[in-house]
Amino acid sequence: MITNTRGIVFHLVKYGDTGAVIKVFTEDYGLLAFLVKGLHNKRSRIRSNLFGKLSLLNMSISFHPNKNLQHMREASLAHNYTSISQDIRKSTVLMFLNEMVYKSIREEETNRALFQLIYRSLIWFDRQEEHFANFHLHFLIALTRHLGFFPATDYTAEKNIFDLEEGHFTKYRPRHTHIIPYPLSQTFYRLATSNLENMPAIQVKREERRALLENILSFYRIHLPGFHEIRSYPVLQTILE
Repeated sequence: MITNTRGIVFHLVKYGDTGAVIKVFTEDYGLLAFLVKGLHNKRSRIRSNLFGKLSLLNMSISFHPNKNLQHMREASLAHNYTSISQDIRKSTVLMFLNEMVYKSIREEETNRALFQLIYRSLIWFDRQEEHFANFHLHFLIALTRHLGFFPATDYTAEKNIFDLEEGHFTKYRPRHTHIIPYPLSQTFYRLATSNLENMPAIQVKREERRALLENILSFYRIHLPGFHEIRSYPVLQTILE
């Protein structure tokens, strides 16, 4: 079946001398793998520069539900990143988020809400000229809603310790050490209950931002089986500091 769909590039692996297997999270069919032959051939209809990290695409594909590798007939950029490609902070955040979503999402079925979250968030990030320092934190918390472990937003003045294992706020410190203590937990709550429009107003110090990200990564490790080391994390920390 020949059809059109939008896609977000997750991963690319070279295949032979000029081809590649490209994993794309599509709006209409979930996560698909495409075998693109002759990708690095000058005569190829599909150019290799389309498949950068988290590139947003418009595609014409031949979809066969029982095949492991799909055929991409045509592709073009749905949105051309401008500030991300020119700002080393943004490009490093994009590299980090690319690794996070690739290691977190295994959606082989349609999930348009998840697709829209990623697609719209990335365009917002590219267009935002300032006040984007907390974007990766907000994005990773929002992503957990679609991964099945979004934190309970039951923060109060008394229940101000976030239990990473149980996924909710508590007034009593648990026996384990997987917690976000006050006042960092309050910032975590504010990010969890914000949206892209009001998130930039949340003030977070650099040290707090680093601690929050480490806690969010622990949250992922606890709730996602097989979630391993994020190799781009040290690079992200170096660039942001």
